[in-house]
Amino acid sequence: AEAAAGPTGDAPPAPGALAAASVPPLPEASPAVAQWRGINWAALTAGGGWTPLHCGFLSKQGAPHGPLAALRSMAGLDWHERFFALGSDGRLRYYRMWSPRDTTPEAKGGVDLADYAAVDASQAPRLVLRPDPARGAGREYVLEAGHGAQVWADMLTAVHAHRRAAAAVLAGGGPGRRR
Repeated sequence: AEAAAGPTGDAPPAPGALAAASVPPLPEASPAVAQWRGINWAALTAGGGWTPLHCGFLSKQGAPHGPLAALRSMAGLDWHERFFALGSDGRLRYYRMWSPRDTTPEAKGGVDLADYAAVDASQAPRLVLRPDPARGAGREYVLEAGHGAQVWADMLTAVHAHRRAAAAVLAGGGPGRRR
């Protein structure tokens, strides 16, 4: 069987290759994951393709589109509360959850942190994922964490650093890259 693809779509690195290449380690899962033990993680993680490192509710600013986008933004109507899960694969996924008892939220989207140049937490509780034009990231994501903003900032920053470094190692033909 073929192994799962790595951060850039290539074959995954050999065991220990990323550690040998000075890639920062992933953080341990936060206590927030245990608080959401009612979630059907097996269904959300595609049977174990990734594990949640942090999760909880954030408000997400909607993508600007349509002729009334500016009016919606000025009225504050372009913000949506979503359940977010930061995965060990470097993706930040978001879901619509109809109630706190919902065990399988509806997937709405996600972003690969390797495609973003920076995680800006300087305006906490507002967190901004700044796109990297060289990687083709389309838009800036603006998130707001009512409480726990520092934990979100720390987790996003750590996973972003890991993901970008791993992608750079694999893209540069570093250790573990298969041809």
